[in-house]
Amino acid sequence: MIRLHSCSLALLLLLPFAACHGSGSSSTSTVLASATIGPAGGIVVVSEGRQAGLQLIVPAGALTSAEQVRVLDGIPRGVSSVSQAILPGDPFVIEPLGLTLTIPATLRAPFRVERVVRTAPGNVRARRSTDTSYIDYSPIAIDLDAGYATFELRVFGRMQIVEAEARSLTDYVPANGTVQLEGGASFTVEGAPTTGPFVGLAVSSWRFLAAGDWQSFYFDAAGNLVGRETAYWAETWNEPYTVWQDVRLGQLYGLDTATQVRTPPSNPAIGGHMTASASFAFTEPRQFGDELVLDAARLRIDLAWNRVDLGVGQAQWQFVFAPDRGLLSLTLDGVAWSRLP
Repeated sequence: MIRLHSCSLALLLLLPFAACHGSGSSSTSTVLASATIGPAGGIVVVSEGRQAGLQLIVPAGALTSAEQVRVLDGIPRGVSSVSQAILPGDPFVIEPLGLTLTIPATLRAPFRVERVVRTAPGNVRARRSTDTSYIDYSPIAIDLDAGYATFELRVFGRMQIVEAEARSLTDYVPANGTVQLEGGASFTVEGAPTTGPFVGLAVSSWRFLAAGDWQSFYFDAAGNLVGRETAYWAETWNEPYTVWQDVRLGQLYGLDTATQVRTPPSNPAIGGHMTASASFAFTEPRQFGDELVLDAARLRIDLAWNRVDLGVGQAQWQFVFAPDRGLLSLTLDGVAWSRLP
């Protein structure tokens, strides 16, 4: 399980009902669990049903007087769950509605990982709703194997686990700049080079530097991979290749193309051959410094070549990117470099 010491609110507002509370539940709702909790704190656990495993821990000092704390099924009796929106979690209610704690409670709620389809599997929120608005709470921990998300909660109310807002695929493309990696390595995204066969072309590069050696991938204006370069050789591809292929679409395709190789980059070109395959897929949450990054995706690029200078060879690259953060980690043939905080 991945943990973080503080949570963030997706929507920062204080609701009018937060200052007072009452039961406010419908007589048609099923009580799943209840406990009388006072200043010493306590715990409410749901043992069966749609919310089995839900756990609310109220710490000592969170309440100034005893309260009957209840967890209710958010789907009224007689209403089929099929008629509800297909969200990662089923709705539930924590009563007394609007009760505000002086110290946050810890809420662990179940959710169906397979229902998170538009974003990364752990990128969920706990949504507390009123008739007119809502607040989204970010998880402080995610257990994908067991299907639980853990949150800090100060105000009781109507709750449901929902997907976080989906991002565009282009939000995962890294912006220009340099990221420092473990072991003195670095990853740099920059514009067109000033030397070599890619000079004057509308390209940008990803340059990975480790142990004094570097290799660059070159991308055209449409984001297609068009070649590679090191200090010792340059390789331009006769056909561009789209590496940003979303696995959810189920229509991945590879590349089989001739290449032009210059060894060193200033020499005339000789022929070569390249086959490539690539895929883009969401991945599990990961810790980055003090932050739990919930929205991350892996770009995998597999290359196999036949060249006069290098002979037959292959390599596998994996890049993990997050929106607004860029590269989180890079793996080359099983050797991984993580971004420094």
